Amino acid sequence: MPDTVRETFDQLRQFLKWDITRMLEHKDAGNYAVAVLVAIGCEALVRLQDIKQIEAVFVELMAKHKVSAVMAADVFFALRNGIAHTYDTNFVQSGNVKIELIVSRGAETHASVRRDPPGFVLNVETMWKDLEEKFVELDKAMPRGGALPESWVLYKIYRGHDGAVAHWKQWLAQAEEAKLR
Repeated sequence: MPDTVRETFDQLRQFLKWDITRMLEHKDAGNYAVAVLVAIGCEALVRLQDIKQIEAVFVELMAKHKVSAVMAADVFFALRNGIAHTYDTNFVQSGNVKIELIVSRGAETHASVRRDPPGFVLNVETMWKDLEEKFVELDKAMPRGGALPESWVLYKIYRGHDGAVAHWKQWLAQAEEAKLR
C-alpha cells in the first residue's frame, strides 16, 4: 500500500488506466463500469488533494463542456450513487422535471441534451479522456513524496462492527496457526 501522495497518485492513475482501457476495448459493454470508475477516480483525486467538496474534480471536468457547477454536482451524485448502489443511473429531480442520465459511448455527444423525455448524456470515452488530461495536469503539480492527508488515511480505514472483533481474532489466529503447520 503506498504511503506518500506521489505513490498513491501514481497507483491510482495506473489502476484506473488499466481497468478503464480494458473495459473500453469491449465496444458492447462496460459503459456503467467506466462511468462509475471515472466518478470514483475524480473523488479519489479530491481526497488525495484534501479538497472538501468530493465532487470538485468532476465539476471541473464538466465545466470544460459548459456545464454549470451546480448541474455537474447533481450529475456527479446521481451518477456515482446510482451506479454504486443499484448499478443503474439515478434521475436528477430538478423542480418538477426528472432528467435521466444517459451513459453512452461514441455516437452520443458528451454533455448533450435529449429533449423528450428529458435526458443528459454522459459519453464515457470523453469522460475518461478528460480524467486522463486531469492526471497529466496534476502530475506536474503533485509532490515527489509528501505525506498523505489525514483525511485520506482516516477514510481508508473501515471501523468494523464491535460484534465482529472476536470473529476477526479467531480467524487471524487460525490463519496464523495454519501457516505454522
